[in-house]
Parts: sequence; structure tokens; C-alpha cells
Amino acid sequence: KPYTSARYVPQPDLLIVETRFKGRHDGAFLGVAPTGRAVDVPMTIFVSFAGGLMSGERFYWNLGTLVEQIGVKMPVALPAAA
Repeated sequence: KPYTSARYVPQPDLLIVETRFKGRHDGAFLGVAPTGRAVDVPMTIFVSFAGGLMSGERFYWNLGTLVEQIGVKMPVALPAAA
């Protein structure tokens, strides 16, 4: 099913995008071997601008949503390097 991102411009120097990351778990992630499972993770992206140029970006998403979709039962202790 197609997903259209929602975009908001609350200030001239800020863009907020609500979107989804969709993909497949085809490589090791946080020590979890590839499962081939589909993932669909909602996220919000804040993009800031200064002088007409992009000056920064922040991505917010829930790690728990992703690891549950690849088959990790919560709660889980992640490796120290995570």
C-alpha cells in the first residue's frame, strides 16, 4: 500500500516530515542475524534551514518497533556498542 508523507512548515526555517521507513531485514542489525522479515517503521524528521541552506536534520523513530518486527522479543538487552 503506498504511503504519502505528511509535511509541515511551522516556521520558515523548519520543515517537519512524517513518513515511514519500509524495507527488509537482509543484514545483521544490532547482533541479530538477517531474518528476511519486512519492516515498516514510522518516523518523524525535523529539517532546519539557515541562510537558505539546510543546516541540520534530526530523525525520530522507535527502536523497539523495529526489533519487534525482526522477531526480537522485548524487553531485550542490546549490545553495549549499540
